[in-house]
Amino acid sequence: MQVNVLSQSKFSAPTTLPIFGFQLRPDAPELLLARIGIEELRKTHPTPVVSNVKSVYMSPWVSHLINPKLGPLCRLAESLCSEAAKMHWNVDPKVVSFKVWNCWGAIYETADHTVSHSHFPSDLSCVAYLEAEKKLCAHCFRQSSPGESCSRCIYYFPKHTVSPRSKNQWKADDCCFEYA
Repeated sequence: MQVNVLSQSKFSAPTTLPIFGFQLRPDAPELLLARIGIEELRKTHPTPVVSNVKSVYMSPWVSHLINPKLGPLCRLAESLCSEAAKMHWNVDPKVVSFKVWNCWGAIYETADHTVSHSHFPSDLSCVAYLEAEKKLCAHCFRQSSPGESCSRCIYYFPKHTVSPRSKNQWKADDCCFEYA
């Protein structure tokens, strides 16, 4: 096939990407089960995965297929993702559905971090902060006010959003999800 392209270029343009957030009730059973699931995974799969996550512990890829206690949080995340897509992008959930295809948990201690990365080839990514110190919350996507808590929050963001977590002085436990 002949292509009639004379040149190719790459450039950057300032843009604002949507990030959707939901705060869950403190007694949400999905959060409690996920926390128990991560602790169980830490016992059954004690060696952290080698990845861009530099935390005291990271569970294996597709942890939701290994420990069913992550299933309820995955289903809640899928539901909230569909709700955000419906509200903000006018996506009909009967036509387009979101499914978690990868889920893992991480436990961050003081000085843990992630290396800057994107979540290609996922359409959307999600992080659920099961527990987090308030100091961390001022840094969640640089949107929260210093007194606002990001514990029990779920954030959705486009796959190409670069999501670094610099070395910190706070602790957090989170679950990450990728959608296809």
